[in-house]
Amino acid sequence: MQTESKVIACIDQLPSSDSVTRHGAWAAQRSQLGLELLHIIERHPALRGDQDHSGTLGMNAQETLLAQFAAEEELRSRRDREQARTLLSELRETALSLAPPSVDTRLRHGDLEETIASHANAVALLVLGRHDRSEGDGVQVGHHVASTVRRVRRPALVVGREFREPRSVILAFDGSSGMRHKVLNWSQDPWLAGVRVHVVATGTDASRAQSICTWATSALQGQGVEASGLVQMAPLPEAIAQSAKDLGADWVVMGAYGRAVWKRWLKPSHTDQVLRAIDFTAYLIPG
Repeated sequence: MQTESKVIACIDQLPSSDSVTRHGAWAAQRSQLGLELLHIIERHPALRGDQDHSGTLGMNAQETLLAQFAAEEELRSRRDREQARTLLSELRETALSLAPPSVDTRLRHGDLEETIASHANAVALLVLGRHDRSEGDGVQVGHHVASTVRRVRRPALVVGREFREPRSVILAFDGSSGMRHKVLNWSQDPWLAGVRVHVVATGTDASRAQSICTWATSALQGQGVEASGLVQMAPLPEAIAQSAKDLGADWVVMGAYGRAVWKRWLKPSHTDQVLRAIDFTAYLIPG
């Protein structure tokens, strides 16, 4: 039996969840797909740092300590479930105000990446916050972004602080076959229909950059898309950030995480570099 596709918005207790919900509801309404608000509670949270687990304990002391840990874990789990249900209820009302076809909520214990991967066939679009709990609102990008997008291999919105409906987007175009396919099928994407596109090509070879920029711009215009091209010789993150500022773009559209994982150990991912350089929504197309 074929699983019905839907937009899945991954929320948590961070402030970005409101933006995640609004982006997800907008995308669901635009594509006439159902929206699922998903909240994952980690199954094995780290033990509190103020607990002293060192030293030699007798049998009775060990049993007492284990019982204490179990009681604390049960209390924490109950509190997290109550907070999660309250948050899901509030965000469901927010989502309904944007009129998607349907809004479901789902609360699970476990791991975000594994949960999403187990339902990958149902994911038409994944909506994620930029940060995780450990990184808060800093400039770093949460590890969940790369790991989840890589494993699920579905388009993803990594949202900015505020909801911005895309009227003008930057297409970071590198000439790769994957992004050429995206350009040729642009008009079929419900989330990008009717937007103005600024094709930005970068690199050290100006002639090649101009060539691929011209190709993408012409291909988009051939589909009736309002498109213009720009060649930037600056590194990709700086080029995207500056172009977005100059052009007033709402989103950046780009290929994502195409490099093998072992190569990322040697050099940071271009995707993560761009996400660190901007504070607005990125629409990622897995490579």
